[in-house]
Amino acid sequence: RPCDEHEDIPLTCDIVCGRPSKPFQDALKSFRCEVVVDVHPPCGHSFQDTCANQNDYAGGRMAWRRCEVKVDVLPPCGHSFRDSCANRDDYYERRKTWRRCTKVVDK
Repeated sequence: RPCDEHEDIPLTCDIVCGRPSKPFQDALKSFRCEVVVDVHPPCGHSFQDTCANQNDYAGGRMAWRRCEVKVDVLPPCGHSFRDSCANRDDYYERRKTWRRCTKVVDK
């Protein structure tokens, strides 16, 4: 079986082969588990994706998706704003220029 995580789920020929266009053993070599699982990227948030994609992320065969969870971002001026987790990391790692702060301040 290509997926040890979901051995309890019956694996039928039609799931592996789709239309029987090639021998079962050949189709099994390229089978990708489509069970939806919680995936935990390095940022610590989570999202749902297929088991096969989770294994590709973890194994470095696929780049992590950009995390779109809204978080607080604190720029150097000290006026926080909400943006995606991925954008926050871009600001902090200097891959993105800080946006202009339009906070109204007292004199």
